[in-house]
Amino acid sequence: MLNFLIDLLHQTFLTFLVGGCVIGVIAGAGMLINPNGVLRLNQYFNKWFSTEKATDVLDRQHKIERTLYRHHRLTGVLVMVGSVYTLYILNFSFNQKLTAALLDDGKNNYLVEWILESAVLAFNLGCAAALVVGAILLVRPSLLKGFEALLNHWVNTEKSLQTIDTMRYRLDHFIASHIRIAGILVILGSIYVINALRNFI
Repeated sequence: MLNFLIDLLHQTFLTFLVGGCVIGVIAGAGMLINPNGVLRLNQYFNKWFSTEKATDVLDRQHKIERTLYRHHRLTGVLVMVGSVYTLYILNFSFNQKLTAALLDDGKNNYLVEWILESAVLAFNLGCAAALVVGAILLVRPSLLKGFEALLNHWVNTEKSLQTIDTMRYRLDHFIASHIRIAGILVILGSIYVINALRNFI
């Protein structure tokens, strides 16, 4: 089943690549034959999508501390049960060697094993920490308030995404002033990629 899904994703990815290259050849030919038409078409489809509205939900503060402390026993039990269950699965049910064999492509087996071992170790440490936190929530939640005050910082995405939301027209202007050269490069690049993909199709 896993191999079938991998093959399906592989073929889908290749199909999208080849389709994109065919569109690239057509677009490049359009740049050579009718550059003004291509520029008008580009202007029609050239829409700006700002991340501001998409990240608006992320930038709203949702405080759950009062609810957690009000129901600290239930929260502590749920955290502990989840941690114990995950630790059991990782150490007694999860077959690391079988998973490594399924993911192994015959070339990077050491890398696959190292990534799996690191992931299992990280999950074990995280679950052990969560188990301690759950026990504190269950017995004496006030001990966590100091850590909460120290670590509870609000990170706003607005400044981080400001670079993405800045419109840059330099490349558009450059291509518009050298559109036939850009068309030749697009056609050559698309043909090269299609030729390179022939061995994988």
